[in-house]
Amino acid sequence: MALLSRSNADFEPLERHYKTGLLVQSAGIEVPQTCGENNDGVHEVAPVSGNWRQALAFGAAFLKSRRDLKRRTARELLDRRPESLALPTKSVLPREVAARINGTIAQAALIFGTFDRCLPKALALSRLVLAHGYQPTIVFGVTGRPFSAHCWTRVGNVLLAESESRIRNYTPILAT
Repeated sequence: MALLSRSNADFEPLERHYKTGLLVQSAGIEVPQTCGENNDGVHEVAPVSGNWRQALAFGAAFLKSRRDLKRRTARELLDRRPESLALPTKSVLPREVAARINGTIAQAALIFGTFDRCLPKALALSRLVLAHGYQPTIVFGVTGRPFSAHCWTRVGNVLLAESESRIRNYTPILAT
């Protein structure tokens, strides 16, 4: 079974990796399943097969965000996000779209490795969500003992590329 059509030259390197076994095609989950609610009513959505081109773009955006955070403050980067330009976006994210976005992030992790820094991940994810026409929210949370901070991205009450069990430990202090 061919992963990609031969007519699309952009995907030929991925096709080679698929044939050598470095990449595997996943059947994914046909129907996104929620994992329940936490006290904020945020839902986690299971990933389905995403888009490889968007996965590569997400990985590049993650690396760019990491580099930008060395040169600018987080506030400057948050203020520069495209949604600050008042682009028309939707605030309710269908579960099917969320599942594809989560699948895209999972595919990007196969190429780029783990996205272990939450702020560059949230910034890159907000770009991906905006590209789909939805309004993302980056939420910052803290825990007290031991002190820890974390941020994650959501659209409305749909959590993206993050474990609900992980964010449950954090108290949200800022949503932007």
